[in-house]
Amino acid sequence: MGETPLYSTRIIKSFYEYMGKYHPDVDMGQVLDYAGITTYQLEDEGHWLTQAHVDRFHEILVKTLGDPDIARKAGQYTPFSKAAGTVSQYTMGFMTPAAAYTFLSKLYPHMSRGSSLETRSLGPCQVEVVAIQNPGVTEKPYQCENRRGVFEGIAKLFTNKLAQIDHDTCMHISGDRCVYRISWEETPAFIWKRVSNYSYLACIIASLLVVFAFPAGYSAIAIMSMTLAAMGVSIYQMHLERNELTLTFKNHRALADDLLDEINTRYNNAMLIQEIGQASSNILDIEELMAFTMETVKKRLNFDRGLIMLANQEGTRLVYKVGYGYSPADEALIKSAEFHLDNPKSRGPFVVAFNKQKPFLVNDIKSIEKDISERTRDFISRLHVESFICVPIIYEGKSEGILAVDNHRLKRPLNQSDINLFLGIAPQIGISINNARSYQRIREREEQFRALAENAPDIIYTTDITGAFTYVNPAWERLLGYAGEDVRGKYFVAFAKPDDVRRFRKLFKEIRDNRRQFSGIDGAILHKDGSERLFNMSGAPNLDAAGNVVGAVGTFRDVTKQRSLEKQLLHASKMEAVGTLTGGIAHDFNNIIHAISGYNQLLMMEKNESDPDWEYLSNIDR
Repeated sequence: MGETPLYSTRIIKSFYEYMGKYHPDVDMGQVLDYAGITTYQLEDEGHWLTQAHVDRFHEILVKTLGDPDIARKAGQYTPFSKAAGTVSQYTMGFMTPAAAYTFLSKLYPHMSRGSSLETRSLGPCQVEVVAIQNPGVTEKPYQCENRRGVFEGIAKLFTNKLAQIDHDTCMHISGDRCVYRISWEETPAFIWKRVSNYSYLACIIASLLVVFAFPAGYSAIAIMSMTLAAMGVSIYQMHLERNELTLTFKNHRALADDLLDEINTRYNNAMLIQEIGQASSNILDIEELMAFTMETVKKRLNFDRGLIMLANQEGTRLVYKVGYGYSPADEALIKSAEFHLDNPKSRGPFVVAFNKQKPFLVNDIKSIEKDISERTRDFISRLHVESFICVPIIYEGKSEGILAVDNHRLKRPLNQSDINLFLGIAPQIGISINNARSYQRIREREEQFRALAENAPDIIYTTDITGAFTYVNPAWERLLGYAGEDVRGKYFVAFAKPDDVRRFRKLFKEIRDNRRQFSGIDGAILHKDGSERLFNMSGAPNLDAAGNVVGAVGTFRDVTKQRSLEKQLLHASKMEAVGTLTGGIAHDFNNIIHAISGYNQLLMMEKNESDPDWEYLSNIDR
């Protein structure tokens, strides 16, 4: 149970107030440091402390003062402290000590989870309160004494005197419970009210006796005298009651003011979270989002100034983006300041908050002067910062920037609730900033796709799950004559030849049902004028973010001229082949003719050699 939150900070804060009033010379900062309690935790009524925290606090307090009864004395002061807050106001609302003690069992859980209380009335001015230690908790004797002091002080709220308590049974001696028999004196107003009531009754009885015992003149004087006496007693009783009510209402007013402040603070905190949450879902411009956030912080929270700084693109510097409450000179100073994120020796709160993702809450700048550099001290001094909160803006474990607020005029102490609020806001800002960046990238990609699609020479299309066109780029109109609005909502088969409809339906079904892709498919599409254009087609499933098929996407490349040229080239190639074949045949035929011609010449030569004139002719040739 050592790490379990068991005790409201109101308990320790009542000690803190008591010490400030009766022992102002004690340095409570050192006491709190020893106990491991921060001042901003102390200011947060919703914060709870562990057994170890309160034990160390009591240990150092007794050691510092040398007073072992400090717990009981502080307990007696608790009902009058501001720390009691709404609990004390609720107690005083019962108007009588008996009613207040009776309802202690309902009030006590707001102060402590270490024990539970049971109460029962023992008489008009006496009650019994039993404190039962909760399982797993080991309270210390000083806590019993503190509780006893609180019970004594409650009576003083009404009677201006401490209650008398008999405490014979104590869990620190034996058992698991403490029994307190509490008695208190009646208030003077209550006593005199009883006297007043009896005096009126006595006056009536005496008047009846006087009427019968004395003559009419004397009886009238006697009755008048007794009546005036009874009225005097009543007036005195009313005077006492009025004085007591004045004191009570005076205490009520101070507590009511605190309660109204708390209600107003909680309302503004809730509205801040709501407004920033709504803006985060609607505003997708980073600069506009940050400006709205700062304006909302200014409107809803009680801080003099605030700012947001983001890391530059290289991640080496913090750059001022937006703020409120700064004079032009102060804003210029912040913009010109160098917040080096790449310097491991930097000790400035902004840089440390960013690099170590560590929040800062400082109620007094003097408390951190020894931990920061002279340059940072000079920067803080020039801005006249008295107290501040700084939290990192984180998205998916990465620091994006810092959010900070400070006071230089307001003197209100900062508390744990303040820093918790900003620790809740900062991640939302980080998410929103990255959403805005993602949206900007999507828009840029959409613009790139649009520019590519609208200037592409090929048709680009998308369809829905039924096969109807949802988008076609301007190339459709340029190549097929149909405007985009005449195509969207229609099916591909409306532009195909009847012979191709079945084939195209089969292809789309493969895409939709089996997630198949196809490319290099040739098909004819009808032009608006009725002519056919030949296209090389591709298609693939179009998926949503969840991976479900929502349609098809693909391209149509016009290959009409290409196919025509291919046919011409094929024809020319065929003709060339025929020419080559013909030339080859002619060459071969010519070779045969030459052979035949040579053979004829040989035959002629053989014939001439047998002729008698051959020799004579041969000699002539020579």
